[in-house]
Amino acid sequence: MEPKKQKFSVGYSIAALLALFLIQSVFFAPHAENLSYSQFKALARKGKVSNQPERLIDRLLTRYQSPGYVCPCWPTGAEIGRR
Repeated sequence: MEPKKQKFSVGYSIAALLALFLIQSVFFAPHAENLSYSQFKALARKGKVSNQPERLIDRLLTRYQSPGYVCPCWPTGAEIGRR
């Protein structure tokens, strides 16, 4: 009697990947935390609030408004003529 050969199952593979994604999203993803305004002010007084988003926005605006920068999403003159 020959031993049974194992078959590769696409369905089980997809289910395993979905399970891994679910576990990752539940246990390892950053979660938002709601703060009251008084808690926010207390953290700001302690210096635990940073202005990273403001710096990022300033850096992006500086980059995209620099002279000579052409956004790849903006149509060029040749593309406008074809429309």
